[in-house]
Amino acid sequence: MGQSSARKKPVKADQFLEAEYLEKLREKFQNPVLAERLYYLLVWYDWKAEYHKHRYNFYRTVTSLLLGSITILSVFAVFYTEPFISIATVALSVLITFINQRMDQYRYYENWVRYRGVAEKLKREAYLFLNGCDPYAQEDGKNNERRLARSIENLASEENTHWKNLFDDSFKKFQLNNEKASRSTEIPL
Repeated sequence: MGQSSARKKPVKADQFLEAEYLEKLREKFQNPVLAERLYYLLVWYDWKAEYHKHRYNFYRTVTSLLLGSITILSVFAVFYTEPFISIATVALSVLITFINQRMDQYRYYENWVRYRGVAEKLKREAYLFLNGCDPYAQEDGKNNERRLARSIENLASEENTHWKNLFDDSFKKFQLNNEKASRSTEIPL
């Protein structure tokens, strides 16, 4: 009865664990900046994974519904010869093609898996550090913090390198396509 009538926003289990990590890390760390950095990375990668997961699932659901609609329209086309049915079928097919192209372009599934993997690696490092397991089983807290800092920054650096390489590859493909297009439109003298 002592609770307010305002409804509290539900907290996901992962968000609770991350907040719990931050408190435990603040207590255990001699360097609060490292605790904040680890917390920031945990939240960011978890959020990005959730974002891409929701986008992927949304587009897959819409595509499935549109495919089902095409099937229903095809059944109606057998009994009715309305031009609307043909136009709607073609429009839905184009929309499905557009959605699939967008999913391929933004790589929602691949990004979801990649971000989730990094988030889980960061959580693993935090668990190992908080519980004093190898490689953080040494007595000297400064060395353990340095080891953890190196480990989480290596993970972040690997991700940055991956995205840089992905961008470079995409940019090179874009340049090649532009060069091919300009060569094919040139008029020989």
